[in-house]
Amino acid sequence: MTLSLNKLTTLLESKNIVIQKIYTIKDMCVYIQCMCLGSDSFMLYIPSKYDIACDNGDYNLDYLDIPIGGTVSDDYADEPDIEKSYDEIETELDPSGENMEKQLEENYNRPVSLKDLSKKDMTELKEIFRQLKRLRYCIQNLKYKLCIQYDKYLCCIRRDDTFECFIISTNRGGHMITNDNRTLFVSIDLETLYGKLENIHVDVKTIKDGIYTILDKNQTKNVKNLHKMLEHKLTFTQQSNSITVRKNECDKYISQLEKMLKDLLLAEKNEVLAMQEINDNYSQNGGIKGLHTDIERTHIISKHQTEITRIHGLKEEIMKNIIKIRSRRENLSLRVDSICFDNTIMLDAILKKFISFSEV
Repeated sequence: MTLSLNKLTTLLESKNIVIQKIYTIKDMCVYIQCMCLGSDSFMLYIPSKYDIACDNGDYNLDYLDIPIGGTVSDDYADEPDIEKSYDEIETELDPSGENMEKQLEENYNRPVSLKDLSKKDMTELKEIFRQLKRLRYCIQNLKYKLCIQYDKYLCCIRRDDTFECFIISTNRGGHMITNDNRTLFVSIDLETLYGKLENIHVDVKTIKDGIYTILDKNQTKNVKNLHKMLEHKLTFTQQSNSITVRKNECDKYISQLEKMLKDLLLAEKNEVLAMQEINDNYSQNGGIKGLHTDIERTHIISKHQTEITRIHGLKEEIMKNIIKIRSRRENLSLRVDSICFDNTIMLDAILKKFISFSEV
């Protein structure tokens, strides 16, 4: 089915949603990064049965065949109990137990592992896919899915809860500027979007906030587990507390910026209403007197338009700062979650090796 990108853009803008970036395969839209004004960015997925042509997209996508399986992470847990949600499980760990991996994985259900390759990118992608599989259970009962962008890679949960990975390049064939931050996006397909347009601003923010909460809780759980295994734990505690402080600072700044943005939107609305009132007041005048009043009206309107232009500039600057701070916040949460989870597993294996060594 052929659809118009211009019509889609118009529809989104009517709901205060702007297109930020367009990702294409062979000049057909696959993912569109959108921004909900006053909320957050999300990824709009275009199913293959819809043809939305775009010969000037921001980036090209190429499928990346990532083999899944073949590492110890496949054995982290038995088949998960789907009735248990990601954040409902409270597990007390026993470092001397037969299979600590099974206990720890109950905090996430079962992760995906990528084939162990030596390249840095493959290591990062391995972590990201494991993380996506854990986070998948946060949204298993929702129409929304998740994507994580890292460097020149886009890793996504499909509508059927399987995974896919793309290499991102510019529409001129070169790779995009590298960025080591991981960015989390809520994603939604085009068909579902039409039924969610009125609520998507709230939904995206709710899902992101919920994931932040889960990651924060699991950070605390995993750090607690590390404490049980490590005799010298003060350093870990100090680092975790420092990161928590940084995340709280990001949340505080974002809250302040969102309030400023809300105030600006209200101020902009008042300026528009004032202009409408001025036009109504002067609309009845005619003749010589009407010419004089029209000049006066134009002068007054010009002042309001200047103020609206100033407000637009402030809004743009605030949105840039919100995006920048959110990127830092997301990167902290995602990286800490990976570090704590993986270190807990590796340190447990090391302790067991020490026990085996003492028994030789």
